[in-house]
This record gives sequence, C-alpha cells and structure tokens, in this order.
Amino acid sequence: ESTASELAKQAILSIEEDKWDIEAWISLISEAQLEKTDALSLKDVYCKFLSPDQFPMSGRHWKALAQIEIEGEDPKVVDKIFETALIQCGNMELWLFYLEKMKRSALGSGSE
Repeated sequence: ESTASELAKQAILSIEEDKWDIEAWISLISEAQLEKTDALSLKDVYCKFLSPDQFPMSGRHWKALAQIEIEGEDPKVVDKIFETALIQCGNMELWLFYLEKMKRSALGSGSE
C-alpha cells in the first residue's frame, strides 16, 4: 500500500512528464522532508535533483545533502559529496560550509 502523499505522487508524475519542472521538484523535496514519498528518501530525491543532467549547480541543495550525510557520520560519503559538489558548483555558501566542516574536523582530530 502506498504511503506517498498525493502531492508527492503528483510531483513525481510531473517530473516524469517534464524533468525541468522546478515547481514539481521543489514540491517533491518538500514532501521528502516530511517523509511522505514512499520509498524515496530525502537523500534519494536530492541525488536525483543534483544529477549531472538535472540541477548540479544548486549549491543550496548540495549543502542540504552534505548535512544529511554528516548526520549519518560516514566521512567518506561526505567527502565524496563535497568532491563532486565543489567541482560542479561554485556556490560561496557551499564553499564556506565545506571550510567550516574541515575546520571542525581538524579541531576534532587535534583533541584526541
């Protein structure tokens, strides 16, 4: 039985019809944040949104994806996200977030 909201279902259908429908993408991201997208996690939605043939230049969404992974505490995944994101997207906020993360990591490893 589907647990996806009607908004999520409609957004998915709209994206299937027009992959550039930014309003549908934003709606899908919002529904994923509320965990109303069935098997699609917020991470899955961000990964699809940020794929090279979609919207890889969205620094705000790269930052959100990195934050999800930082909470997951897998440094290799976080590093891979930054490696991809910083090459594809010259967003200042994303760079500042990366530098802050590196600073916290350096301070954390120095105190052990």
